[in-house]
Amino acid sequence: MDEQVTGPFRRWHHTHTFEPAHDGAATLMTDVVDFAAPCRPWARSPRSWSSSVT
Repeated sequence: MDEQVTGPFRRWHHTHTFEPAHDGAATLMTDVVDFAAPCRPWARSPRSWSSSVT
């Protein structure tokens, strides 16, 4: 996990997970970012974003 210690965001956690895809011939990578923005309008609530790529 990557974690921001100091910087522009109030919180920033970034993780990658890897697992075999259903056919066994590829790898599924999941990219997850959990953050709290420093200013409005995004700062009102924590946000999460994720994506998957095969």
